[in-house]
Amino acid sequence: MGIAIDSVGNIYTANANGYSITKITPSGTSSVFGTTGNGPVGIVTDSDDNLYVTNSNDDTVTKITPSGTSSIFGTTGDKPFGIAIDSAGSIYTTNRTGDNVSKITPEPEESSSSSSSSSKKHKSSSIRFTCKDKKASNYDRFGRHKQSKCKYDQKEVTNTVVNPVVNTNTQTTTKCNFTYTQMLQEKSQGQAVKKLQNTLNKLGYKAGKADGIFGKRTKQAVMNFQTVKGLKADGVVGSKTGMKLSVACRM
Repeated sequence: MGIAIDSVGNIYTANANGYSITKITPSGTSSVFGTTGNGPVGIVTDSDDNLYVTNSNDDTVTKITPSGTSSIFGTTGDKPFGIAIDSAGSIYTTNRTGDNVSKITPEPEESSSSSSSSSKKHKSSSIRFTCKDKKASNYDRFGRHKQSKCKYDQKEVTNTVVNPVVNTNTQTTTKCNFTYTQMLQEKSQGQAVKKLQNTLNKLGYKAGKADGIFGKRTKQAVMNFQTVKGLKADGVVGSKTGMKLSVACRM
């Protein structure tokens, strides 16, 4: 019944009677993509193209990775139907029989809320610390960032040492160097934008060609960086985002 589309244009439909998802490529090729629980209805994708499906008859949400691997992401209220996801990766389902909304956090843990105060139910949750630095080998977009959780390949954490012929001292070079000088946003142009694009690319955020024009791709790269660093993902490089970029270059 439900339908969703991923970042490359593939369409996914939930087959309520078939316990499965159909994938339709942009060229029109159809195939069964992953299995679900009983009575799949609602479907949504996240920024990594994972699918989340409400199983109306067994009160669960199934997660299906881009490779087609299925697993139970969490439990819901009675008869989940609609589904949505927020910027932190939390899942929300509308529950037809219970007249309420369930929230499933990425840990996952579940809580249920209703317009009636007497029927509100809450389950306590603990904070899960993860590494949200995309340069790390164990990058995880969910949870709260804690630098001590990050693991890096040796080539990522070892700075390059240069021994100049005219100087016996060693000099350590960094991957990038960013200093915040002005607010940058979509439609900004100039050398400051070009330096921003180079910095984002070196940090692995794929801002595209460093042409000095702040377009949609640069904005998305900034938003991805802001999300990882726990900032408001508005795509605007202000003082807080600029400071985080400077710190990231020195890490």
